[in-house]
Amino acid sequence: MNLAAKSFVDSDLVSLLRCVECGHPRLVLSTQNIVCAACATSYDVLPPGIPRLITRQQRQRNAVHEQQWDHMPLADYEQICRDNRPVWEAIDAVAMKYCSGSVLEVCCGHGRFLDVLTRNPRMKRVIGLDISLAMLRAAWNKGHRLLIQGSADDLPIQAGSMDSVASSGSGLSFLPREPTYAEIARILRPEGFFAFDLLNFWPSVIDEAWWTYLSKGRLPRRELLHEYKLTDNMRDAKREVELLRGAGFKVVEMKSVRYVPFLRRRLTQPGYWPGFWGARIGYDTVFVCQKL
Repeated sequence: MNLAAKSFVDSDLVSLLRCVECGHPRLVLSTQNIVCAACATSYDVLPPGIPRLITRQQRQRNAVHEQQWDHMPLADYEQICRDNRPVWEAIDAVAMKYCSGSVLEVCCGHGRFLDVLTRNPRMKRVIGLDISLAMLRAAWNKGHRLLIQGSADDLPIQAGSMDSVASSGSGLSFLPREPTYAEIARILRPEGFFAFDLLNFWPSVIDEAWWTYLSKGRLPRRELLHEYKLTDNMRDAKREVELLRGAGFKVVEMKSVRYVPFLRRRLTQPGYWPGFWGARIGYDTVFVCQKL
């Protein structure tokens, strides 16, 4: 790592980090990297100035997810953002009612929702975390400086240091959610809010099957059900609520973005369906939780 890259690491960000090897809450920015004051584990700072706080085991576990997003051309990702803009704006509108103070966005991607957060004066500090270094570098190029490469199910953030945690754009759909919910509860202050969305399984299957038919002129095979972007989508909102309660949250709001088969990309103001029944037929369900 070069010193020019390290010089961009924000000391305020370093003061919030913890060692993912031993859990110690004090990391020190050295001339070459970031070092744990307790176990002396050294963490790289990758150009242009992004700390990598992730264990070897976590990188192996997240390898498919990391490679999927690292290898996606930025132009393709931006096209996805444009295609999903009405849906993601509906998600943002719910999440933004609850975000304030020091905010962490998990699965921040190239910074689309970080842009929304930083424009709001209620946010005092906005941090982005993602597994994909390529996405984080794209967010850096947009002006975001408080960025971390890390794993959502072992967050490199000190306990009780965040006022809000958010994830907009269905990033948590790809993660092991039980440990992720527990980690988010750990880093939130009491009564802090966690707002996020999950893709629902069957509407996503219908939508993907339709677009496969349009692009390839045939109906998809059964293997579609096991594709990377579908396999972990939410099948039961009640199960998610149980996991959230087990992690120490109460659900204060749950609504699903309306879905009309084959017309999702044409809906400019999709609106919402409420509750558990809405999660069965909505394209994307937004959860807002408060730490007990």
